[in-house]
Order: sequence, then C-alpha cells, then structure tokens
Amino acid sequence: MNSRSRLIFLLVLPAFWSPLRASERLTLEQAIARALEASEELRISEEDVSISRLQAQEAGNRRLPQLDFSGQYLYTSEVMKMIQPPMDITIPSVGSYTIPGRETTFGDNHSVDFKLQVTQPVFTGFRLSKAYQAARRGVDQKQAEADRVRWQVRCKAEETYISAQKGVALRAEANLRVERMQRHLDEAQNRLKQGVAPQEVVARAQYALSQARLKQQEADHAYRLAEIALRELVDMPQSGEELGLDSLELATFPTESSGLDFARAHRAEFKSLEAQNLVASQRVGAEKSAYYPTLSVFGALDYGRPGVDKFANEWMLYQVAGVNLSWMLWDWKIRRGKVEQIRAAQRQLEQSRSALESRVRLDLSNAQLSLDNARKRLSVAQEGLQLSEDVLKWVQDRYARGVATEKEYLDAQNDYSTSQGDCIIALADYRLAQVALKSALGAEP
Repeated sequence: MNSRSRLIFLLVLPAFWSPLRASERLTLEQAIARALEASEELRISEEDVSISRLQAQEAGNRRLPQLDFSGQYLYTSEVMKMIQPPMDITIPSVGSYTIPGRETTFGDNHSVDFKLQVTQPVFTGFRLSKAYQAARRGVDQKQAEADRVRWQVRCKAEETYISAQKGVALRAEANLRVERMQRHLDEAQNRLKQGVAPQEVVARAQYALSQARLKQQEADHAYRLAEIALRELVDMPQSGEELGLDSLELATFPTESSGLDFARAHRAEFKSLEAQNLVASQRVGAEKSAYYPTLSVFGALDYGRPGVDKFANEWMLYQVAGVNLSWMLWDWKIRRGKVEQIRAAQRQLEQSRSALESRVRLDLSNAQLSLDNARKRLSVAQEGLQLSEDVLKWVQDRYARGVATEKEYLDAQNDYSTSQGDCIIALADYRLAQVALKSALGAEP
C-alpha cells in the first residue's frame, strides 16, 4: 500500500469507524445549499434587489402618460351677485312703464367638479430617461451585492464543512490510537501473568493508553465544536445524532488563471463598483437636465356645476387641453452643486476601485503562497507517514523477537499516530487554502 492509498484509507475510515452510524447525511453540496437557504444576510440582499427592480420599473413608467381622476365639492358662504334696481321708462305715444329690478348670482354656494386628465411629458431635458437608466444600473449594483453575499456564504459553508471533516478524521484517528493502546495493554498484562514481562511494561502501556484517551477527548471536543458551527450555519437542529459527512479527500483547483484580471472579471465587488459608477454617470445627466426647459401636454374632461357658464349655473360637460412649459433660469447654482457632488462621488469610486485592486493583489499573493506552502506540507506529511509506518513495522518485528524495548515500541506507535494526525491536518489545511484562493479570485467553490 503506497503513501497516497494509505492516506485515502485513513481519511475514509471515519465513515466506517463509529459504532453509532450517523442518521443525518450531509454532503458538501447540501451544506452549501442549506447555508444559502438559511442565510439572513443573503435574503436581505435579495430583497434589496427586488426593491431596486421595482424602483427601476417606477422610473420607467414615469415616461408614460399619466391618467388622473379628481372630484371636488366646494361650499362658499358668499358668491358674486349683480343687483339691478327697478327702472322707469317713458316712451312717447306709448306711455311709461317700469322694468322691475332683479338679482343675478354668478356661480353657486355649492359647486361640484369631476375631472379626468391625461398628462404626457414631451421633453424634460432627458431627466426621465437618465433617471430610468440610473435605476436600471442600480439593479445591477444590488445584484452584484447579492452575488457577493452569496459567494461569501458559499465559501464560509465550504470552510466550515472542511473543518468538520477534519474533526471527524482526527477523532477517528484518536479512536484508533486508543484501540491500539488498549490491545497493547491487554498483551502486556497477559505477558505479566505469564512471567515473561516486568510490571514496568504494564505501567508504560497504561500510561500510553491514558495519553491516547486524553488525545481522544481533545479530538472529540474539537469535533463537537466544528459540528455545532456547521449545524448552526446550515440551520440544522442541534441533536445527539452525529452528522454523516463526506470523507476528506484531495481536490484539484486550476491555479493557472489566478490573477488580478480573473478577479476583476469574477469578484462581485468589481461589478458593484462598476455599476455604482454607471449609476453616478446617469445621475449626472439627470441633474444636468434641470438646465433645460420641460414641456408637457395635457387634456382633461370636466363635468361639474357650475361649468364655464357661471350665469347658467347648471351641470356642464366640457373639455380642456393645453401645453405646459417651465424653465428654471436661475437657482443660485443649486443644480451645479448637485452635479459636482455626484462627480466627487465618482472620484471616490475610482479611489475605491484602486484600493480594492491593491487589496485583491495582496489577497491573491497571500492565498497562492499559503496554497503552495500547504501543498508542500502535505507532501512532507505523506512522506513522514510512510516513514513512520516503516519504522513501526521494523520495531514491531524486533519487539516480537524481544530485541526492542518497550519504550522503542511505544515511541514508534506514537510517531505513527502523530504522522496520521499530521496528514489529516495538512490535507485539511490544503483544502482550506484552496477555498481561500477561490475566495480571493471570486470563483465558485
């Protein structure tokens, strides 16, 4: 059995070791899916995307005709009146007569008006179209934010899952160590009864077993902590049943594309900054539209009493149409100030992008260096496992022939167990280094 086969056997052993088979199976893909589903932060960011889409829809609808209906009832205590006094008129050969006086009321104390009006903006200095484009870019920005949160949750889920796998493997190795030491203690006690071994041999075996049990407790505690963290992340209830996890195995990840250009194309932070910059550009155009006049047309259908004929004071149906033009000529540089504020925000975005690129370059360098170091440590750990197994075989053979001391035998056992643990830790660190590089690149785990 070569070193790689022995390492794989050691790592898949936890799936068969525990006498209490786990009833809850959880694969890495399931852990990632459950973590995404349980993430409150991700749900909040997705709601932000929904809100921004509705805002974009609202901004687009502002360019369309608007239909308004209004109704009004008005009571006035006084109305305009014209009083005509009586007038005497004398006509020769006809005679004289009197024109009686009268009182004419304009309007009524009670007036009712119903209006249905259509308004269509014709020219707004491109304000509405620029606002719509800014809202659409805002959707892209919120979507990039949601993608960033989703990507972080995925990376966190993989890291937590690998940590739990590491805990399972180390606990299984500790259990095997206890089992080996227990068998050795039983053998030592039998040899003591037969009179072929001194009491010192049994004492050394008992001490080795106590040390193995101490390591077992430490490994079990570490696993419990990792399991609690994993259950919390994937929203699984804490229970006495153990999780069944995939075995900790080697995984490959193409690193030839590990560069700043790849990160620019895949990391959500760059996409968010780009969207923010486009939003700012459209906002500049929208604010500049205030320098131009705005033109709109409208038409209304009115039905009320009194209508346009105040003398008749009756219900009347009539139409109104017109054009509205407005132009702000002077506002004490308020519009210019708003444009300059947005341009200052654009300069801040450029500085933020430069700072992000610097941080990403550092993250990539550190992640690549950590991955290379983890790969070397894994190779050394595998070689150490092979050597410790060979030494253990030699010492076991010499011990069986009575030419190796008890201390040599226990030291060889301890070195072999330590090498197994080192391989598990090295492999877990290598997988975590891969996740860190993926995180720096913005690649999907």
